[in-house]
Amino acid sequence: MNLKSKIDRLIDESTILNIPLLFQLVFRYKFLSIFTIVACLGVTYHLYNKQVEVYWSSIRFSNLKEKSNSPMDAISVALGSEKSDRSFSSSVAEEVKALRVSMDFTRKVAKKVMKDDYFYNMNFNPTNNKTKEFFASSLIAECEKDETCLIEKLVALIPGFYSIEDPERTGLNFVLEVGTADKRTTEILLSIISDSISESRVDSIRMTYTDQRKSAEQLVRKEKKRLEDEQYLALIKNKEVLRKEIDNLQSEIQISKKLSLENQSLLSIAKAKVSKSNTMIKKQIDSRELNQDKKREFLKERIDNLRKDVNALEMLRFSHSTKEIEILNSLKKELRKSENELMKMGNKRSLASLNKFVDKTQDSVEESEFNFNVYKNYSETAKENSKELTLRNSILLDNLLLTQEKLEKLRPIVDFLKALESKVIQLKLLEITSTSDLKFDNFATFPVKSKKISRLMIFVYSFFFVMFTILGALCLRFITDDNIYDEADLKRIFPDIEVLGVSPKFEE
Repeated sequence: MNLKSKIDRLIDESTILNIPLLFQLVFRYKFLSIFTIVACLGVTYHLYNKQVEVYWSSIRFSNLKEKSNSPMDAISVALGSEKSDRSFSSSVAEEVKALRVSMDFTRKVAKKVMKDDYFYNMNFNPTNNKTKEFFASSLIAECEKDETCLIEKLVALIPGFYSIEDPERTGLNFVLEVGTADKRTTEILLSIISDSISESRVDSIRMTYTDQRKSAEQLVRKEKKRLEDEQYLALIKNKEVLRKEIDNLQSEIQISKKLSLENQSLLSIAKAKVSKSNTMIKKQIDSRELNQDKKREFLKERIDNLRKDVNALEMLRFSHSTKEIEILNSLKKELRKSENELMKMGNKRSLASLNKFVDKTQDSVEESEFNFNVYKNYSETAKENSKELTLRNSILLDNLLLTQEKLEKLRPIVDFLKALESKVIQLKLLEITSTSDLKFDNFATFPVKSKKISRLMIFVYSFFFVMFTILGALCLRFITDDNIYDEADLKRIFPDIEVLGVSPKFEE
């Protein structure tokens, strides 16, 4: 039977393999089948016994960032940052899972392991090999206490002792599982790796804020340079100077107006005095009327004196002599005469006082004219000064408005710069106060001793291993076997030959 016919006989259209033929081959090649089964079981038994007894321990941790109760969110809100500002470019779940293959992370864990007091007694045996080659003491001796060599060996071994799983596939809850050949080694590795994961997240968050801060600081420097080019500080200073000058000038203008009003009032008074004095001086006084007025004053005074003398003599009349009576009558006669003259002259206004006033006015008119001229000159000077102050005030106001317009154009840049500086301060505080957004349970599971591949799994593996090995061995044996064992084999080899019968078997 050729090779093609044998392969065709092994293949079935419905079941792919010819199951009845395979069962027939099992009995035909029973010694091969038994040997294959025994060999496979021996191999699986050897593999099972070769496994190191592993102490498994695990701890759960949660992604607080996705649960919206991260301590960093609380700190960010307290510092005035929006929640949208605290998003990260990559998923926390992906970053945590990627730590296992991160050389930087593994080296950090290795250095922490080497600093532990129990390090010399640690067992780093792989889970499928029982040797003393991977004890920490052996590794130290092999590297001859070379720290770099020891770190490289630990970096190659440590990732095989732990796994980070997301059993719920939600990116919220994770399980860190560690398994080594030594219970204490498992506990130490679990503690170090969990702490390192938390620190890694803190470093990642801090790095994010650091990058943002550096970008913000770069923008701050750029905007400050832009303001320097626009001479912003000089404009601010010029604005303050202009404001002070305008305030001082306004005060000066107010004082000038007040003094001008006072001078105008004094000028009006001086002008009135000069005008009145000139009027009085120009007024002509008749000398005849002035003589009569003087005579009238003389008569009034004489009458008063005569009346006093008459009254005095009449009080002493009872003792008067003839001569005294004559004198009294003479005085009375003189009194009547004077009174008659005064009555004839009439009781008019006295010009003597007017004459004295005119004389006095003539003496002070020069002083009034001098004051008038002083007030007038000051008024003219004040007007010129007021015009000059007003013009200067107008120029300063124009300069102030121009400066304010320039500052107003720069206001968006200034506001943006203030916002950036505030953002830099927030990022610095966040950078300093960064905490992990992963929360680990307080207690890990107690280390449980077991083999990496359990008996049940070994049984399942053995079953499939035996089945596929027997299948392959039987098919290979059938293809390479040219012997005829039954009528079916004969008909397949010689399809044209008719089988007449089967020869009987004789007992010896």
